[in-house]
Formats: sequence, C-alpha cells, structure tokens
Amino acid sequence: MPQDENGSLTLTYTIIGINVLVFMIMGLQGAGVFDASGLVHLRWGSNYGPLTASGDWWRLITAAFLHFGIIHLAINLYALFFIGTYLEPTLGKLRYITVYLCSAVLAGLASLYWHKEPVNSAGATGALFGMYGVFLALLTTRLIPKKVSRSFLLSVLIFLLYNLFSGVTRGIDLASHTGGLLSGMLIGYLFAFSINKENKQQAAGWVVPAVIILSVFICGWYLQQNKVSAKVRNNVLRDIKNDSYPDVDRFKELYEQFVIVQDDALQVYHHYGDNLSGLPKPILEQFKLKLEKANSIAVKMMNLDVGEEMKGLAATVNRYVELRKKEMELTLRISAQPDIADTLNVERERVKKEIDKELLKLK
Repeated sequence: MPQDENGSLTLTYTIIGINVLVFMIMGLQGAGVFDASGLVHLRWGSNYGPLTASGDWWRLITAAFLHFGIIHLAINLYALFFIGTYLEPTLGKLRYITVYLCSAVLAGLASLYWHKEPVNSAGATGALFGMYGVFLALLTTRLIPKKVSRSFLLSVLIFLLYNLFSGVTRGIDLASHTGGLLSGMLIGYLFAFSINKENKQQAAGWVVPAVIILSVFICGWYLQQNKVSAKVRNNVLRDIKNDSYPDVDRFKELYEQFVIVQDDALQVYHHYGDNLSGLPKPILEQFKLKLEKANSIAVKMMNLDVGEEMKGLAATVNRYVELRKKEMELTLRISAQPDIADTLNVERERVKKEIDKELLKLK
C-alpha cells in the first residue's frame, strides 16, 4: 500500500494548529472556554442554515475549524491525531486533505438537510467521522495489514459508537456525524480503487479530482435547491448584530420584568374599568407604585448598551409608561374638576389612542 515517503504528519499538525489558533482567538473575543457563545461562532463561520443556504457556502468548511469549548476541541484533536498518524502517511497529503475537507462539507450538508429548525453547528467531528469512515472502508478492502487493523479497529469503533450514542442522548449534531461517516466510507472505497490501480502501476489520478468535483456539485445543487431568501438572511443578520452588544441579556431580563409589572398593573382596569377615581385608596396607591416601578425599569432599559432595535423598543416602553401615567392623571382630574371634565376627557381619549399605538409596537 503506498505511503508518504517520510511518513510525516505535516497536514495533521497543521490542521491541529489551525484549530487551536482559531479557538484561542475566538476565546479572546468572548467565545468561551468551557461554556461556548454561539453568537461568536456565528460570526466566525459556524454552519447555520439561514446563512449557509443564503450565500455563505464557505461555512461548510470554516465550521470544521470551530469548536464549542475546550473539551470539544481536545476530544476532536486527539481523535484527529490518532487517525492522522496512520491515514496521512498511508493516503498521502492530497488524498488526506481531500477527505478532511470534502467530508466536512458533506457532513455539513447532512446537518442542513436533517434539521428543519436551524441549528448552530460547528466542530471537526463531521470531518473526523469522514476520516474514520475512510479507515473502515479500507479495512473491508483488505488494504490495511491485519496487524495494523487490529491495533486501530477497537479505538476507531469506540470513537464512532461513543459519538453516535452521545449524539442521541445529548442533542449533539448526529446528522453531521452520520453524514461524515457515510461520505467518508464512499470516498474510502474510491481511494481504495485508486490505490489498487497505483499498486498495479496503472494511472488513477482522476479519482481525487472526481471526489472534489462530486462534492462541489452536491454542495452547489443542494444549496441552490434549498436557497434561503434575502429577507430571512437579513433578519438573521439583524438578530446577530442586535445580540452582539454587551447589555443584551440585561435588557431581556428587564423587559421580562416590565411585562410582569405591566400585566399586574393592568389588572386594575380589568376589575374596575376606567373609573380610577373610584378606586379604594390602597389599591390606587398600589397602582401608582406599579407604574413608577414600570417607569424605573424603562429608564434602566434606555441606559443600556444595546443595538438600535432594542433602543427603539426601550423608547417605546418608556413612552408607553409615560402615557399610562398621563392617562391616570387625566382620569383623576376628570373626577376632581367636573367643570372642565369634557375638555379633559377629550385629552384622555387622545392619550388612549396613543397608548394603543405604542401597544401595537410592543406586540
């Protein structure tokens, strides 16, 4: 079986180095060492359907160099080194990198096909499953010596079964793993054919280009058939941009508090209607306190470092609360100043219409 002349692992070490370097840089940008930030991964090129299928085809490749946490990275790089020590010298560098990249692409496509709801997918596991699939294919063709196959087979099966099982039990991207494994086995049989030809001194240089062309064709065809509209893409990009600001989580937390306080305050209208002046004094005071609390929340939201969309929402919340306070003030004045009640009532109706407009923005 042909082998790399010096048995070097240049590509294996290069792929490992790229993965580690990318992980370190992403960590500096907030990707997280143990608990990953999917937002940073999206910016760096993880495989996410609405973006991949709307022009970012390159995510099928870049996703194979991103990892969700240091444990994810360590397991994959160990598995890469383990299989690379045999496959790179055995296949040669061109076949080896072809397996890694084509399996990564086809595994990514399998993930897009399987998940009807978009999944933020990343990691070298799809490509690794492809490489292990090549190894299994070569085993069945008897191109691998029995001594080598026995030493590798148990570890290979443990890796495959563990990852497939964990994919079922922990929500890992099982579709990507399966797609990588099957595509790797197919590529492995094609490479076995070319190796046999080379052993017989027959030309088989067309096999690697054929694998690349077929992978590119499948990728292009699938993405064209499942193209995502520019509108959906722009909405996703807008959400990513909005979520990239430092106070986003705090904003969402305050908005949830506002909704709870607001719903609680509006119970007064459900029980007593618009006649706030007829409320028992304790209930009226509680109502005022709830509006003040809502106003305090709105002010905090206005001062957070968030995107334009959230700033707009904060402004709407603030205006809504101010209008509610104005409405309460006018209602109480109508009862206290009957001589100008008609004028005040017209103003209150105007305020109510403004409140309805702001409510539509909040829905």
